[in-house]
Amino acid sequence: MEDDLDGGMMRLGPALLLLACGGTPETGTSCPAGFVEASDGSCAASADAPLAGDGEGGGFDATGGGGDGGGDGPTTDTGELVDTGYDWPTTTYTIGEVTLQEVQVSCPSEEIWQVDALTQSWTADALYNVWQVIPDGLGWDEEHGLPSVDFGSDGDWDELQLRLDAGVGVGTFTPDRNTVFQCGLHDGDDVYMVHAIRVYDSDLALADCAIWGAADEVEQVLGNSPNVTDYNGVSSRDELEACVVW
Repeated sequence: MEDDLDGGMMRLGPALLLLACGGTPETGTSCPAGFVEASDGSCAASADAPLAGDGEGGGFDATGGGGDGGGDGPTTDTGELVDTGYDWPTTTYTIGEVTLQEVQVSCPSEEIWQVDALTQSWTADALYNVWQVIPDGLGWDEEHGLPSVDFGSDGDWDELQLRLDAGVGVGTFTPDRNTVFQCGLHDGDDVYMVHAIRVYDSDLALADCAIWGAADEVEQVLGNSPNVTDYNGVSSRDELEACVVW
């Protein structure tokens, strides 16, 4: 005979539960079907009585809601939902179009290269790309993830920030942790630098992209000039075509 289990526990009928807890039926009551009267007047299970839920005695039905792991809440033995009286709270967020509102690259100290962005609505992902565009492959390029560090509780804004150890050697460059670019040298406006930030919506589709820096070099990045290095790769490079020049 197979036992019917739910969450590792056997579901017992009322009488079996009473016996399992050490109780006895009230004096003077007749024993239910499947039980026999003992010499002391109590009811004991008959040797051939089916367990509740084994499909023979009309007990718990695993398909009767609430017992198959996907039910809607507590149920009675007949499968009816029990009204617990609890009003379950619901919270609904409406996530609007994700757009970049502010972007900035700065060095709060000589050792830290910092990237900040503020978006309207929550983002699901973001990328930061940076290039130094110099002819003959003498430049450098990097790509980093741009994580969310704060956000509006109702889904209306997202703050992104990346902090990198600045000025490391090419051999120790590690995406998302450090950068070859040096504060005080590469964070100015006249050193052939180009920056781009891409943000993605909840479907991981490109939602917005901003690109900025030295004007001629921005054109070269967008036009995929031979002067633009690709040492570290650019994810989905064709997305840059959608970037707005800031």
